[in-house]
Amino acid sequence: MPRPRSVVWAAATFVVAGTVLLAQRGQVSGQAPADLVFRGGKIIVLDAASRVAEALAFRGNRIVAVGSAAEIQRLVGTKTRVIELHGRGVAPGFIDAHTHTERHGGTHVEHVYIGLDG
Repeated sequence: MPRPRSVVWAAATFVVAGTVLLAQRGQVSGQAPADLVFRGGKIIVLDAASRVAEALAFRGNRIVAVGSAAEIQRLVGTKTRVIELHGRGVAPGFIDAHTHTERHGGTHVEHVYIGLDG
């Protein structure tokens, strides 16, 4: 069963800083298994070489490795959630704090939760 796209984009928000740091180190941690792995896609790495990796691993809310499918496979344990990307990409997330509600507010928002509890 395919995973929702929101999972891919939620994970992408963690990619920016962690990807660059891990890419510069060139290391894959072999200690504890990853909690979450994205593999089989194109992971955009924002390093000087503009690499595109095959897989990405998280432990908790931190990126622990970015690399080839074989490198990241070493971090897959029995409880690791693995999301197959089937060639899709993961791009760094950019948090943009402004909106153009006069143009798009009504067309893109599905749910708005406003805390108006007395």
